[in-house]
Amino acid sequence: MVKAAAIHGELRKRPFAGRATAPVFVDLAIYRGYHMTHHVKTGTAQDPDLGNYANYPVSRASLLRKFGRDLTGRSGLRALL
Repeated sequence: MVKAAAIHGELRKRPFAGRATAPVFVDLAIYRGYHMTHHVKTGTAQDPDLGNYANYPVSRASLLRKFGRDLTGRSGLRALL
């Protein structure tokens, strides 16, 4: 979630939040291509992010857990392992 916001330039508008992208452990230039494929194929079987949002809407508690994992770097570490 934080990576997607960074790709769309949302975090540049908020200086403190821009620093929150550090724990994602991903080269945002590389991720941008992957994420743009998601936009072109959104909701189709070829959408690389379909598994990330297929079960939405989620509860508020679930959404907060997702943000917590992103902001603490847990999502990024999981992607590395």
